[in-house]
Amino acid sequence: GMSEWVRCQLSDVCDFFIGGTPSRNQPEFWATPPSGSPWLAISDLKSKFLWRSKEHITELGALSSNVKIIPPDSTVMSFKLSIGRAGITKTSMYCNEAIAFFKPIPGELDSRWLYHAIPRAADKVVTDSAVKGATLNKKKIAEIPLHLPPLDEQVGVAEVLDTLDTQIQKTEALIAKLEKVKEGLLHDLLTRGIDESGRLRPSPVQAPELYKESPLGLIPKPWDTSKLSELILEHNSGLYTPKSNYGRGTPMLGVSSLYSIDVLQNQELRKAPIPSSMLEKYTLQEGDIVYGESSLVLSGIAKTVAVGELGEGKGFEWHTRRIRVNKDT
Repeated sequence: GMSEWVRCQLSDVCDFFIGGTPSRNQPEFWATPPSGSPWLAISDLKSKFLWRSKEHITELGALSSNVKIIPPDSTVMSFKLSIGRAGITKTSMYCNEAIAFFKPIPGELDSRWLYHAIPRAADKVVTDSAVKGATLNKKKIAEIPLHLPPLDEQVGVAEVLDTLDTQIQKTEALIAKLEKVKEGLLHDLLTRGIDESGRLRPSPVQAPELYKESPLGLIPKPWDTSKLSELILEHNSGLYTPKSNYGRGTPMLGVSSLYSIDVLQNQELRKAPIPSSMLEKYTLQEGDIVYGESSLVLSGIAKTVAVGELGEGKGFEWHTRRIRVNKDT
C-alpha cells in the first residue's frame, strides 16, 4: 500500500548532470552528422526514444565544454524554456545546458519509472514556486519531490505506461498510413467516381470509352461540368466583431476553430453578438460550407468545414466565407 511509498527528493535517489555547449567560434569542436557524437538540444526532444540530433560535436568539443557522456537508456529532460520534455536516449550522446540527464542510484530508482514521473514532478515545482521565466536551476532540480513506490512497483507502473506509449505510437503510424490512403482515394474518387456497382470506375487508360473531354480534361460520361456560381445560392464573408464584444451572444465559427473542425456540430466556439437585423445573413444552416478566406499558413487557405444539423443557428466570423449550396443540384 501507500505506506511503503517514500516521500523524497530527486537528489536522494538519483545523480543528475547538466550539459553544455562547445564554443561556436571553434569549428574543430563541431562535427557534421554522422561523424562526431549526437548533442541534444530541446528541439531534438520530439519523441520518447532519442537516436539522433540535428547537431553533433567532436571529442575535442566535448572535452572543452565539460559535458558528460549520456549512456544509452538514460532519461533526459529539458528544464529551461519548455520544462519537462523528457526522452530516453538509445545511443551514447551529449546535451546542451537546457537539458539534464539522470543516473538513478541502482536498487532505489527505476529509470523507466523516472521517465514517466519526472515531467509531472518538475511541472509541479514550476507551478508551486512560480519560477520566473520558467527555468529550473540545479538546486530546484535536486529538490524535485518524488512519491516513490518500492522498486518492483516502479517497474510494474513503468511497464503499463510503456505499453500504452507503444500502442499510441502504433496508432499514430496507422493514422499516418490511412491519411495517405485517403489522399490517393480522394484524387481517384473526385476524378473517376463510382460506377453503378458502387466500385471505383476504371481509369481513362483502362476504359477510355467511359470518359469524355471537358474543360477540366477527361471526365466520366455521366458527369457535367459547371461553374461553382451556378450551383450555389449565396456566397458571403463573415461578420466582423470588435474584440470587446467577445464572450456573449451567438457561438461563432472563426478562423481559430476552422482548422480543428471538419463538420460543425456542437463544438465549443467563441461567442459574439450578431445584430438582429443581420441574423439571417450571418447564421449558418445545415449543409452550408464555410472556408478560410485568409490564413497565416498557405495550407490554411480554403480549409473547409461542413455544417451539420447541430451546427445550425451558429454564426461565422470575418476571415471566413460561407457558401450556401443549392441542394437540388
